[in-house]
Amino acid sequence: MPFAWRDTMGMGVSDLDAQHKLIIHSLNALEKAIRDRETAAIHTLFSRLLPFFKKHFAEEEAYFEKIKYPRRLQHKQLHAELLRVAADIYQQFMRAADDGGRLAAAADLQTFFEDYLVKHVIKEDMAAKPPAKQDQISDKSIMTLNQESEDARAQRVQLRNSDLEYALPQHLEHLLKRIEFVVPEPPEPRGEFPSFQALCESAIFRRLDTVLLFFQRYNPDLRRELAPFFLSSPKFREKFQAAISKHVLPVLWESRQVRLAATSLDLAKIDNDNFWTMIEPTLRAEIMNSWRLSWAEMRPVAGKQTDDGRTVIKIKDSLKQLREALQPDEPGDYDLPKVGRRELDVFASLLDVDTDWQDKLNMSWTIFVDLYEQEKDPRVFQQRAREGALRDFMLESFSKFPTEWLDFILLCCHANFPRVTSMFLDSFSRNYSAREATLPFTMRYLGLIAERPDIRHREIQSEDTYHRQRDELRKILTNKGT
Repeated sequence: MPFAWRDTMGMGVSDLDAQHKLIIHSLNALEKAIRDRETAAIHTLFSRLLPFFKKHFAEEEAYFEKIKYPRRLQHKQLHAELLRVAADIYQQFMRAADDGGRLAAAADLQTFFEDYLVKHVIKEDMAAKPPAKQDQISDKSIMTLNQESEDARAQRVQLRNSDLEYALPQHLEHLLKRIEFVVPEPPEPRGEFPSFQALCESAIFRRLDTVLLFFQRYNPDLRRELAPFFLSSPKFREKFQAAISKHVLPVLWESRQVRLAATSLDLAKIDNDNFWTMIEPTLRAEIMNSWRLSWAEMRPVAGKQTDDGRTVIKIKDSLKQLREALQPDEPGDYDLPKVGRRELDVFASLLDVDTDWQDKLNMSWTIFVDLYEQEKDPRVFQQRAREGALRDFMLESFSKFPTEWLDFILLCCHANFPRVTSMFLDSFSRNYSAREATLPFTMRYLGLIAERPDIRHREIQSEDTYHRQRDELRKILTNKGT
């Protein structure tokens, strides 16, 4: 049965708690893959989990050393044993001669996972929890869920939001509810492509989706008044893929090195998910070189100077065609500036055939959510973060991602978190001396807000209402209300 994170499982250390949540997410994904007999998905999970466990254990051990946890040596030995068992299971999976053997190894991993979760996270890690944060911990801290369905999801949401029950006025009930996000998922991996070209294109789109679908998560209870930024729009994603097929990938198909490498591949053994691990490093490098070259060749170029000293910028036909292809059908579909050098750099940054950004983005997002709920919109009796904790973590985490994405991570938080207002964006961007160069899309958004003072006025009213309701709720919960 799937597991769900409970607040009592938290150590009170944001990074480590976020990693534990990701472990639970991976366990649920593994169970689903085993149930559906999806060996390709299981292989992907295997390949990600070992490096992740090594990183997680190293960070956990560093934390225990920092706080001088008395059992830190025993904990380190336990980590070593867990890694050894996981590595043995991985080798069992890789040596399996057929799907039956691979599924058996996957079942062993699931058992290992559950043993780790119950004995390590709930018991061993909780023993290191600071005394002020100790809770009554038992195996009941893990909640099992029914099969995924709309009814099950509704039950889960209700259960999450009713850890404690209060008789509240209806207009205050939202203050006890956690945020729920809708997160698009990529389709299942596909194989049996008729040609290398079809397989490669599908693999590129799937890798792009690990980034694009991250930005397309949304809060169904929140609607901003301006058009969404382009990376967050499914309609942009469709146009972007069509434009790539027409204007970018032809450069790749013209590569003699790509054509030669493609002839040696057994397409029957490759799908659009394991493609990047199955091809040779030289082919991966050639694909990336062609990708970057395609976008670079569209860049505007400087022409002759005019009599008054101005430089004429020449726009290539390929860029004009790209601009036309990416235009939204309706103004409200998404906001996309006129595509130039800056936008081309963003598009080029979205594909990385050597780094799968999905886990890193999702891990940071989990911490964003935790810090947001602790600082900006704290639940009752929840641990509260200091003022500025969300901003400071965002600034710190930005160094982990391509600089072209910083704008969109920030705007994604604005699109999903009610209290991350345009005023927060304005305050956040002041941390950068060259705001226009570092966060150009955020500054564009703030410029559009400045043209609509009514939006800022409604934000201020909403903030005032929130704080009044929080004060009213606090009085009720302390028996001081009427």
